[in-house]
Amino acid sequence: MAETSSPNSSADDLKNHVMKIFQEATKDCEDECLKAVFCTIGRSYDSLNDFSIKLFNSMADTGIIDRAREMFKPVSDLGILSPVAVFTIVIMTYAGNHKAKSALKVYQQMIATGINPACYTYVQLICVLATDFSNVKFLRYAKKYFLEMLDKGMKPNPTPFWKIMEAIAYREPVEKAKEFLEQIKAKGFMPPDSGFHYKEAYLAEGMQTLKMYANLVHNDTIDEDVRKYFFVLRACPGYAEKLGSKMYSALVDDGNVDEYCPFHLEAVMLWFMDVIPASFRIRGLQIWRS
Repeated sequence: MAETSSPNSSADDLKNHVMKIFQEATKDCEDECLKAVFCTIGRSYDSLNDFSIKLFNSMADTGIIDRAREMFKPVSDLGILSPVAVFTIVIMTYAGNHKAKSALKVYQQMIATGINPACYTYVQLICVLATDFSNVKFLRYAKKYFLEMLDKGMKPNPTPFWKIMEAIAYREPVEKAKEFLEQIKAKGFMPPDSGFHYKEAYLAEGMQTLKMYANLVHNDTIDEDVRKYFFVLRACPGYAEKLGSKMYSALVDDGNVDEYCPFHLEAVMLWFMDVIPASFRIRGLQIWRS
């Protein structure tokens, strides 16, 4: 299946082709809620196109207009949705509902029909694979597709990288993190300066911190308050700084002035590396719960 169509193709033929792709990509959906979502989105070509416009605008509003233009580039001057846009919408919907297996299946179907993924396709797929800890194969696929994306000259945002590092921390030894870092750097990808992941001096502690976070947040059996605390700490950048100020004040108020300076220096040094010491997290949890 080619990604371009003859200029002589009628708009109706192209629309019918797009709808056939959407129906094939969603026909094996077993989740009743997602079936209803797909039925709403794909009620007609117009409804699918309306959803695409909203998605394009949303991507543009979040600063990834280039990714949106790449994915939604029409197949002809008639402005019809491209096959890669249709497949990506389905993959994105599965990814947003944590259905890694289904997202991977649709991706493989897309490749089998000769459609090349866009950068946004890769990002959605990699993130859902890396954050699903139910199958160790998902991490291998996430790494594979990240490296494949780099081989194609694509420049992803840091999010899929961070997700993969978290999954490596959860499942694999530090040596595997070093190996992955060497691979991506060899392909020209440099992790963001604010991340600890590629700093040799802090890698082991950083991976340990990520593993602790993954165990707490992704394990449904642990204390709900603890999971909420770690989620807020990760999701709200300014929250950690505010919590840190409270912690330092609490040390002083408790008469532990001698502990304040070394604790403060350690936290400041590691903060810039995005490594939050275990002592910081434990004390923070105590304050947060009080």
